[in-house]
Amino acid sequence: MTLFFGRSLFTKTRVKALIFSKAASNLKLPHFHYNDNQKFSFFRKNKGFFLLVGVCSLATGIGLSAVILAREEKELRYKHVVIGAGVAARACVRELNALDDQELPEGYDGKVLMVGDNSRMNTIGYTDQDREDYSKFLEEPSNTVLMGHYATKLDVQKKTVQLHEGTVVSFDKCFVATGGVYPSLKNVQPSAESHVTTFHRKCDLEHIIDKSQNGEFQHVVVVGGGSLGTEVALELKRRGSPDLKVSQIYAEPGVIHRNLPDYFRAYCTALLRSKGIDQRNFSLVTNVETDSKGKLQLTIDSWDQYTMEADHVIFAPTHIDARNELAVEAGLEIDQNNSGVVVNKELLAFSDVYFGGDVASCPSSIFGRIRVQNYNHARATGTLAARNMLGGREVYNDIPTSEVFLTEINMKHNLVGIVDAKLETVGLWEVNKNKKGKTEDQHFFTSRYNKGVVFYLSEGKIVGMLLTNLNESSHVEKARNIISGQVDYSDLTRQEIELECKEKFKAELNQPLVRSTFSKGNRESKRETSHNPYKNRRHAEKPLTRRPSDTIRDSNTNLYWRSS
Repeated sequence: MTLFFGRSLFTKTRVKALIFSKAASNLKLPHFHYNDNQKFSFFRKNKGFFLLVGVCSLATGIGLSAVILAREEKELRYKHVVIGAGVAARACVRELNALDDQELPEGYDGKVLMVGDNSRMNTIGYTDQDREDYSKFLEEPSNTVLMGHYATKLDVQKKTVQLHEGTVVSFDKCFVATGGVYPSLKNVQPSAESHVTTFHRKCDLEHIIDKSQNGEFQHVVVVGGGSLGTEVALELKRRGSPDLKVSQIYAEPGVIHRNLPDYFRAYCTALLRSKGIDQRNFSLVTNVETDSKGKLQLTIDSWDQYTMEADHVIFAPTHIDARNELAVEAGLEIDQNNSGVVVNKELLAFSDVYFGGDVASCPSSIFGRIRVQNYNHARATGTLAARNMLGGREVYNDIPTSEVFLTEINMKHNLVGIVDAKLETVGLWEVNKNKKGKTEDQHFFTSRYNKGVVFYLSEGKIVGMLLTNLNESSHVEKARNIISGQVDYSDLTRQEIELECKEKFKAELNQPLVRSTFSKGNRESKRETSHNPYKNRRHAEKPLTRRPSDTIRDSNTNLYWRSS
């Protein structure tokens, strides 16, 4: 009752207090009996008591209303406000905490206010080091964290942020890293929603692995053929129960289709099949529902339409849209090509307002304007924004890098720059040779692409590199330097370009063999096509009908290697 009065305005509180007094005056107690003359005698005798109750209620309501109104009208003030709780936001508060050693000026409620959803603290990129840094951040008295809160309005002119419960916070500098919006799997019926998980937190996978080890899940379907879906499928196969069946469904010809050249994509898809992961390429999930017995049924469109029974579905999307609602309402510019918030090289979207992480569309002299969605980019932009919020003038010139861990098939990929399978590529691959001078996998291709590098070229310049099992930090740094050099090879022949690329990594690869592809839309060279046993037979791309033995053995056929 007190809280009810406290949330009311003055006039409403007075009315409710009077209602309370009136209700009390009409109250009948069971052990009192009234005749017509004594109807209100009890209340007349005790009118002082009930008058006191009414006055107290009125005073309490007015007092609490005044306190709450004063609190709501008070505007909090912080030097720095960080909106978000993901990798970029954590990197920003870590850097602010480390570099800002100035005393807090008078009139401020604190140095740093971090506003975010605490569920982001269990996302994929959250490490033990992040937990330690977060604890140190909380130890600083001038730092404040409001978890479970979110910003509903950003006023870049007045430099204020309004939170969902009505609190208004003013700032000197603000960093926004609201991340992206994870899409949901379409055509999921209400009865099946509890059986579908959109993967973006580590606990999502741990829960499903525990269910499989307990015997509750015998068949798990992973929807998504990108790097995330492939990592999830391999992790389920590695850590799930021995009898767990894992299926991977995607519309593309093979796994990690957007990044890998065609031949390497087919090779990785074949390796996944050989590990017992059911690969359903060229397939689209059109309906998810439960039958009359409560069993999960998936309707799949491929070469024909069929249904598949499963215990659980994991949706693992690689691409997410930017969460840009705050920027749209604030009137900031949105990149129509990638839905990111347009920032300059210092990550400024407006005076003293910075954006970073998945939500920012960053300029690049090499790649143009890009929106990057990975852990390394989020950390880099969060750190850079913090330094600029403290008076720096550093510019964004980071070449995006990301990692793909395929532990079960003994592969780690480092993607540096623009790694797009549509571009022209030059691949260098190390292959061991036996005493006869032939490759040891003349009939088995399970180690053909075990170690190597792929160069991605656009308009004669190297814009990206894929490093497979070249895991040293020096290799990644070397790739960055090669890309940033922007040497123009457009006037060279294909073989001259291959020699140039081979020269760059001759120390890391022992007598590498070359595999090149042209950009999509151009006809591949006859020289490569005639020596590729999979080009005409196409069984490397054919779904559903292949046996694991078919994917491993290639008997009595020539390898399609070509030495430079």
